[in-house]
Amino acid sequence: VTDFVVKRLDNEYILVEIEKPCTKIFTQTDDFSAEFSHSMGQILDFQDWVESNIAYAQKLFPCILNPQGLLIIGMKKNLNEHELTKLNRFNINNRGKMKVVTFDEILKQSKILYENMQLT
Repeated sequence: VTDFVVKRLDNEYILVEIEKPCTKIFTQTDDFSAEFSHSMGQILDFQDWVESNIAYAQKLFPCILNPQGLLIIGMKKNLNEHELTKLNRFNINNRGKMKVVTFDEILKQSKILYENMQLT
């Protein structure tokens, strides 16, 4: 079970898992942390559940099919260059089916959105 299931305006769904800003993404040896792996597993498990129980899932979430996964975890400012590159590669390799963003990235995007709304 993920924390949230969000239906976008285009009727696509996103399974959102939220961890704490202080949650480590990487270990000291630059491997993904146990907390990161567990959170990703929750999203993968729910994606699999939707696929395996599509009729029931669509009763709960109309038109759901192959939902995206989004993990919000940690802080970008706490990552070194190698970790940033590895996380970016992780996101690229998942081709939009699973994405990881940090809390400070969400804040930055929110500020930009707010500023753009002020311009109108």
